[in-house]
Amino acid sequence: MKKTYQGQILIILMLALAIISIMLVMISKNVRRDTLDQIQSEQYEEYYSAVEQELLKIISGQSPSCPETATSCDIELTGLQHLDGLSKRMLYVFKDEIINFSDIVVGKDKSITIPLDNYRNNLKFSWKGEVAWVVNIDYKIDRTGEYKTSQSIYDNFDIFNPNSPISCLNFTPYGTNSFEFDIKQCLNQEEPFEPYTPISIRMKPLMRGSDSTELSLLEPTSGLPPQAKVIIATAEIDDDLGNSPAIQLELQIPMKDPTLEILDYALRTNKTVSKPKP
Repeated sequence: MKKTYQGQILIILMLALAIISIMLVMISKNVRRDTLDQIQSEQYEEYYSAVEQELLKIISGQSPSCPETATSCDIELTGLQHLDGLSKRMLYVFKDEIINFSDIVVGKDKSITIPLDNYRNNLKFSWKGEVAWVVNIDYKIDRTGEYKTSQSIYDNFDIFNPNSPISCLNFTPYGTNSFEFDIKQCLNQEEPFEPYTPISIRMKPLMRGSDSTELSLLEPTSGLPPQAKVIIATAEIDDDLGNSPAIQLELQIPMKDPTLEILDYALRTNKTVSKPKP
């Protein structure tokens, strides 16, 4: 009987040791996996940072490896840690110009400029959030060379309430966050007897409860010049852990920088502002 108990105790001890061994192996694997994940996370952050730094150089025109005139560039990433363990560290950049753009961020009381280059037909936009728009059409009188601005206001959310904004443009709404307008409808009314050349449109969002909106240009007709630069950067990095992280960043940058805020502020008068030819 005593031998039977001893055998049972031995079996129980062996089972306990087996369970403890399995637990130790699992803990060891988890620790190794957590350590590996932490290393990978730190490396990926470094890779993203390197890609962002190269994009900043490209945008500012300070990248010797990707000049402004280039439409595609192959850039070897430098400044990374453990370079000896990287069999590949390339950044492939593709640049293009587009007419339609989507979800470009426009800050509160900041302007986005839409170059026209004599385009005078319809434009359709959509946006996110409760926004009123101040829309300025900049144009030139062909005969005198005089520069003028016509301002219109679209307020579907009563942000200007109780005032009733004056608008030259006839806005056609599509739901609550989209409208379309015809440039020549307004300018023909402003200049019934003078030939003119539309130069640009400046759009300023005024909003409640937000610091920015996202603007999209939809369905332009032919003749409108490019409105945004698109830069797509794809990094291919083979690291010392046997991984190839997929990193791709895409930017949409307006073709024309916004005008000075003091000028935009001065034009919030619902009046025609003239700039005599020098």
